[in-house]
Amino acid sequence: MSKSKGIALFLAIMLAIYNYRSSSVSLSEAVEILNEKGLMVTYIELLIIGLAIGSFAYLVVLPVILEFFYKRCAWFKEFIDDSVRDKDGKG
Repeated sequence: MSKSKGIALFLAIMLAIYNYRSSSVSLSEAVEILNEKGLMVTYIELLIIGLAIGSFAYLVVLPVILEFFYKRCAWFKEFIDDSVRDKDGKG
């Protein structure tokens, strides 16, 4: 597979997953659309890619965003610290 076809496949799958999540198209319709475009993708492959992207976002991107806000925003740091104190029973 050429690099440009791989990038096109990735972008098409991302668009299909976005459309599925926003409920404007079903997952099976997304597979049909991708297959019509010549990108032969099965239902299971689309689910696996969606789970991989979701896992990456949850395990890598979300902690980075939370750490950024914790370091940069005083109100967010105060909220987190208060939540931890309340959970420990010290607040």
